[in-house]
Amino acid sequence: MSFWRILALGCLLTAIAPCSPGQDGRFSKTLTASEQTDAGLGRLSVDQLAVLDALIRRDEKINATPDAAHLAPARFSQRLSPEERASAGLDSLSEAELTRLDGLVQQRVFGNLSPLVAKAARPALQPEPSGPAPEIHGVISFTFGGGRGGYREKSGFMMLDYQDPAHGLELLVGYGESRISGPLIGRGGYGWYPR
Repeated sequence: MSFWRILALGCLLTAIAPCSPGQDGRFSKTLTASEQTDAGLGRLSVDQLAVLDALIRRDEKINATPDAAHLAPARFSQRLSPEERASAGLDSLSEAELTRLDGLVQQRVFGNLSPLVAKAARPALQPEPSGPAPEIHGVISFTFGGGRGGYREKSGFMMLDYQDPAHGLELLVGYGESRISGPLIGRGGYGWYPR
């Protein structure tokens, strides 16, 4: 494998590793264009969309664990404080757009169930904690060198480490390649240069 192919492969693996599906979590990115238009999200600024996405993530976390003593209002927009509504730009939406947004958030947070039914059904639907999630770690190393007599060296090394603590599995894969040109290198690692 040529040096440049190794370099391209290493860069590709580095770029792909953090992009596992489902980790984005932004509500506004999961909607179709027609849903965004119906909910009025096209009129919100980028900052307001970011605030809205953060509020919806918080709402998902709060509603993940049911609390029968403190039932929240059924509509997402009613669960927000006036300051949160203003910073998310919800005050600029019409009542129809706000109702559509509340419906989309309810579908995202509770599925097709109503909030009261979902709160009662959640404990039975939640899976048992399975321990720590698998992790991928990696190292990429590149070396370039030169010396007297036309000596040149370039090398690359890549290592990926997959760890799954829940199953007691660890897999380590590495690959390295060096290209050296110039004067001969003697036995035992000592350099020999012709005169």
